[in-house]
Amino acid sequence: MLKSSVKSSGLEPIMDNIISVDQVKIYKPDLRIYQIVVDTLKLKEHQILFMSTNPWDDIGAANFGFKVVWVNRSNAKPERLGVQPHVVI
Repeated sequence: MLKSSVKSSGLEPIMDNIISVDQVKIYKPDLRIYQIVVDTLKLKEHQILFMSTNPWDDIGAANFGFKVVWVNRSNAKPERLGVQPHVVI
């Protein structure tokens, strides 16, 4: 599903990797899915910037060790889950 969305958006030529939970049937915020990103990109957790419009998704990524940007499109109030994103846009 994700690969077809990227292709139809015209972004495929500029993407080096497309990593999806669908590939492994593990779903966020399970920390193993974030490890797949680290393993695929061969980077340390703190070297990865994770962006999402879903606060729960950002919190899972922040708990794993990623730097996180919450794309707050609806001007929602922050979640009270003990971890905050590094940046809100």
